Amino acid sequence: MPDETPSSPAEATAPVETSDPKPEVKFTLEKIDAENVKKTDPRMDVTVLNIPALQKEKADIEAMMAKFKTQLDQINEVLDEFKNLP
Repeated sequence: MPDETPSSPAEATAPVETSDPKPEVKFTLEKIDAENVKKTDPRMDVTVLNIPALQKEKADIEAMMAKFKTQLDQINEVLDEFKNLP
């Protein structure tokens, strides 16, 4: 019997797939009108979202996070200085 060793290292380490990987669907969107969509997730929950309101909420949260980051940076500065006190 001939020796059945791979002819290249790539063949020796090639992964063997045992099943077809299916991409996980997090949710689907269905456009209702210019500003609203219907969101359905795999659990069969349906949510109606108003896109302009969602965009405003995102902007508000981003502004809040920026404010919190500034406050956290200031707190860290004070705590770092405190560590350096004799």
